[in-house]
Order: sequence, then C-alpha cells, then structure tokens
Amino acid sequence: MITIGLSQMRNEYHDKILHKVFVINKRLEQVYGSSVYKFQDRDYKRKNKNPEKYIDGYYYYIPFDLFNFIEKMDNLTKLYPRFKKFIDVGCGIGDKVLIAKEFFGLDATGIEYSDYTSGVAKRKLKNLGVNIIHDDAFNLDFGEYNYIYLYVPIQNPVKMGELGKHILNSMKEGIYSDVTLGYLGNDFSLESFNLSKINSKEFSYCDTLLKEMKNK
Repeated sequence: MITIGLSQMRNEYHDKILHKVFVINKRLEQVYGSSVYKFQDRDYKRKNKNPEKYIDGYYYYIPFDLFNFIEKMDNLTKLYPRFKKFIDVGCGIGDKVLIAKEFFGLDATGIEYSDYTSGVAKRKLKNLGVNIIHDDAFNLDFGEYNYIYLYVPIQNPVKMGELGKHILNSMKEGIYSDVTLGYLGNDFSLESFNLSKINSKEFSYCDTLLKEMKNK
C-alpha cells in the first residue's frame, strides 16, 4: 500500500511538472515567436567544431532540457524560499531568466558574453521585469545572487573551471547549479568553501551545491 502510494505521488508530481513545461513552452513561443531551439548553437556537440566561430571560446546559446530545469527549480524554491535572486550565467536568449521571473517569482538576471544572443534577450524580454547584462561573467561579483545557474557557457574546460571558482569565491549564500562541476578539478576543495552537497536523488540531472553563510 505504501509503495503504491509513493508511486502514485511520483506520477502525480511528474504530471504536474509536465503540465508546467507545456504552459512554459507556450509562453516561450509567445515571447520568442517560435521554438527557442532556432537560436541554439548547432555545432556544440559536433566532433569537428570550428574554433573560429566562438568569440574567445564562449558558446552563444545551448538550450538545456526544460523538464529537468523546471523540476530542479520547483524543488529548490520550495526547499529554500528565502532565496530570491536568480542569475543565469551565459543566459543566451534569456529563456530561463524569464522562467525564473514569471513562473517562480524570482528577481531574475542573465549575463551573456555574446553580442548576438544578449541582443536577442534584451529585445525579446524588454519590459518583462528581468535584467540582462551584456558582459563577461569574470567581471561580475556574484555576492548578491542566491540561485546561480549555468550550463557550459565556455568551450575551454580550464577557463570553465576558473569561472566556477570565481563564482563560488564571490557568492555569499545560495545555490550553485552547474552540470559541469567536474571542470573545477580534483585540486578544488569543496570543504574550503563551506559547501554541503545536496542529496543528488532530489534532483534528476546535475550536481548542485549549497553554500551556507558562515556563522560569525
């Protein structure tokens, strides 16, 4: 009986997320005119990439699985309701920034290096209550943000690791969510940042770190 009850709860939650995905997709189509995938970097997963295409090794837009992103944000906003400020590092066209604002009630920002995709984001999201920054993420202090999300914004793994460390060093309290945590390297001590690993079973697609404010 208990097993059946838990299974039913999981199915109901899965259906709830699917419904939210459907609603959000409709909203994204309304804002961007059609599927956000038309903006994606189609060379990202190809074996023979053209390095000259990427400005300083930065990808210009890689959409990630919407179901997993929404499921993660749904969990996190319930677990940590005190966290209010979201930033997408390498936000591309700003779709997840819009989702964080309109569907999770967060103060949402995106930072994007590419002239092209930051321009799309600023144009499409104008007057929608979000903030799009056109700059290099290495120039930003992440101390004010609680939810920091990124998905492979940089092609070079060494530079990607440096960005992760920069973010973790400058953030104060919150969630650092990145599918590329491996880029931080074996020499990177999570304990030195007073980090606690969130149970990976809570979320379906990536390692997430919680940085707690140190007791003074």
